Amino acid sequence: MRFILSSTIFCLTLTISYAQRLIPVYEEPLHELIFSNHLVRILDVQALAGDTSQLHVHNENYCYVALRGGSLWLDEAAGIRQVEMPDLFVGGIYNDPPQPLIHRFANCSSHPIRIFTVERLSEKPIHTLPLPINPDEEIILDNSFFRVIRIKSSEQKKVIEVALPTAVVSLNGSRIPGAKSKHDWLWMDKGKKLTVIASGNSIDVMCIQIK
Repeated sequence: MRFILSSTIFCLTLTISYAQRLIPVYEEPLHELIFSNHLVRILDVQALAGDTSQLHVHNENYCYVALRGGSLWLDEAAGIRQVEMPDLFVGGIYNDPPQPLIHRFANCSSHPIRIFTVERLSEKPIHTLPLPINPDEEIILDNSFFRVIRIKSSEQKKVIEVALPTAVVSLNGSRIPGAKSKHDWLWMDKGKKLTVIASGNSIDVMCIQIK
């Protein structure tokens, strides 16, 4: 159920109701399913100021990058809390084996938020050997399930070759030819190459890789 209230009243008075029908995250209206295959589901989470999600369940491990963060109200089994999520914050859930997470959230900010999320559907590792890293690649997160790399470059065009299945999302408007949703993101299979075109004077993209 989506509704608009002032963030203060909303965050003070809203309480969880597990009597709601529990739905999988990819059916929750604020979580738009934008891609799926045998390895992943990719969700584009967008919430206006005051929006709240329905109660939903995450059954898979997932990793996300906050393309635009903000103040979030979270309602989970452990209780209610409010968190500040910075822009470009990277996080997720990483359990072996995957464990369900049931919650709902609300945007208590005065602006929209957007969170690019990749669910890992495969329980078997894709690649277990050491992975190369280039000088202009910064490892943001590296665990048994995901590796997240930020690539920043002053080049006007850059060819990216991925050693793992990868979701690439632009952080500064860098153009990704062939990308989905206004040249914003693209799924790449292992071993594929991609040419990224700079926005202004730089290239800035985030790569969420499936291990």
